[in-house]
Amino acid sequence: MNRLLSISVLTLAFPLAVGSSPVHAEVITGVADGWYDTDLWIGDGVNEVYVSWSICTYDKGWFYGYDKLGTEVAFATGVTSIDQIADASIYEFIAGHIGPYCDADCAPDGIGEFIVWRNSDGYYAVLRVEDIFLEDVDDPQFATLSGTWWFQTDGTPYFSDTGECPHDGDVDEDGQVTQNDARLAMQFSRGQIELNDCQQNRADVVEPVDPGSNITTADAVCISRKARGRMSCFL
Repeated sequence: MNRLLSISVLTLAFPLAVGSSPVHAEVITGVADGWYDTDLWIGDGVNEVYVSWSICTYDKGWFYGYDKLGTEVAFATGVTSIDQIADASIYEFIAGHIGPYCDADCAPDGIGEFIVWRNSDGYYAVLRVEDIFLEDVDDPQFATLSGTWWFQTDGTPYFSDTGECPHDGDVDEDGQVTQNDARLAMQFSRGQIELNDCQQNRADVVEPVDPGSNITTADAVCISRKARGRMSCFL
């Protein structure tokens, strides 16, 4: 049976997937309870990521990307908490399958392993695999997975408060540290321009950090040095 479902629909219509709730400004989270060995969509009702899994053995599963839908999958190595996923784009994504990976019963840390999906529009979803249940080894189509999912609604790969706006010097948020970032930090320190809260956090790279009130010429000089490939004075 094909059970191609949407988390957003499940939230409204079915008790087996509990409704989503905000973690912080852009990340929503929910529970997949009794997700059958087939396909699902995780998202906010506007943007969604296609995810898929299948049973391997008791407590282990395979997890899939799907190239026709532009979905890739990765294993979040060494992660035991969503707060550790500062930047989900660092993982090794493929359009094929990965695994097998463990639920909480077989994972070494007893927590359950973290799987990350990314769609072709750059939206990310994360699943913590908490329980894989197989009642009848001769009938794996009735295997179920339960776990907690997270979805980043703003299209960035950041799932933790620190990852969302790190002290990285990328003030203009173009994915690289350049002299333009140093210029913006300098202008802000002199009261010449305004920066949003995230940009202030990125500009504040020299201790002590206190975004908004502690960005000085020292931060601008530090960012400039980084842009030129000089020894980093970042936190």
